[in-house]
Amino acid sequence: MGLLHDPGDQPFRAFLPTLLVILGAYLFFNRAFAWVHIPGVPVFPGELLLAVGLFQAMRVPAALRAVVGSSALARLLLAVIVVGALRTAWDIPTHGLDAVRDAAPWYYGALALILAALVITRPTSIETLSSWYRRAIPLFLLWAPIAVWLSEAYEDVAPLIPDSETPIVAFKPPDIAVHAATALAFLWIVVEPRSAESRRRRIVITVLGLVTVLVAGTQFRSGFVAAVVTLAGAAWLSPQRKQLVRSGLSLVVVIILAAQFLDVRIQLPRREISLEQITSNVLSVFDESEDEGNLQGTVAWRLELWSRALDDLLEDEQWATGVGFGPNLADRYDFLGLRGRRSSQPLRSAHNTHLTMWTRGGLLLAALWLLFWIALLASLWRLSRARDVEGNRPLVVRLGAWVLVSLGGFLVNAFFDPSLEGPHAAVWAWSLAGLGLGTLLLARAPRVRAVPPLVEA
Repeated sequence: MGLLHDPGDQPFRAFLPTLLVILGAYLFFNRAFAWVHIPGVPVFPGELLLAVGLFQAMRVPAALRAVVGSSALARLLLAVIVVGALRTAWDIPTHGLDAVRDAAPWYYGALALILAALVITRPTSIETLSSWYRRAIPLFLLWAPIAVWLSEAYEDVAPLIPDSETPIVAFKPPDIAVHAATALAFLWIVVEPRSAESRRRRIVITVLGLVTVLVAGTQFRSGFVAAVVTLAGAAWLSPQRKQLVRSGLSLVVVIILAAQFLDVRIQLPRREISLEQITSNVLSVFDESEDEGNLQGTVAWRLELWSRALDDLLEDEQWATGVGFGPNLADRYDFLGLRGRRSSQPLRSAHNTHLTMWTRGGLLLAALWLLFWIALLASLWRLSRARDVEGNRPLVVRLGAWVLVSLGGFLVNAFFDPSLEGPHAAVWAWSLAGLGLGTLLLARAPRVRAVPPLVEA
């Protein structure tokens, strides 16, 4: 496939900066920013981004046609969107805006197609995205542990975002853990430190990232498991794999010993931040007998909810069509297990985005959904093994490897948490998917070497 050349008016000129601003706001402010809107107007930042992207894509329809025409993955994603749109359109007359809200996991997929079109139209945009993210990482990792503490300690008393039931400190620790692991994966896979100073800087940032993962891991196991999956994949795909594994394990040991020696304990409403809490969370992943108190409770209600969702699909013979977008699944299953500490609304989904897609959209939508993600990850795995004629990995290859492990973390987290049903995680996940689609197309083009490597002096 040949690359599309930039027309004189710079396609996607408004979409790229809008994307960077909204991704940055979701990164730092998470669920709180997702609820920012003009009171009384049901338009949120994610929908604004999608509208800007669609408007800009309409100005260069050849780019979208090139993406869909050149990529079987893009056509598969388009099938997910079409089937999801048809099912949602059927439900809107009955459920109104609730149907649209519940459709978020699939309709943000349009961002992936738009971003892929941006990448093949303006190949240097991947350097812009990469450079922006590299600069944001240290700031985020300094802020992330504070965000976990604020969310868990003050969610009950913090002011609410206007016209919502969401506190201004609604930062979800599982999402923060996944983002911290994603940031470390970027440093380990994409950035190439070329000096002793840059290598020292990477060690300091790695310590910050590992501390964030451990702090967030004291509060929720789902995010901790997803972060570990991402970090393991990043270590495996890093060019300095052996050195990174040795250094990473050494840093973890140092952090744990320091926490033990200083007896760090911060009591929070849910669970304390301490070495013992991390140990309990880790052991409970492998042995349910290690579950105590609310650890065991979270496992029990989640399994009960999943069981009721599956029974509903199979016993009522709705496995083919689903129950639709719009019904409150917690009410349907008579399940009041999980509520936000400040919210009077029960959980609306099956607390598992992948299962929710089947529950709401039926077997066809769920099959297309899973097939797309599996096919994308498999394609990115093949890309991650690629080398140029000199045996090096170009930036597009390293970005593909980073997207592979990062999406793995987002998808694992979505298995235990309804993360992709909220824009704060869905926009990031679909943006990564779009970057992955773009790098796959770019790697097949003759100008791959024209994209400069991302190095840190």
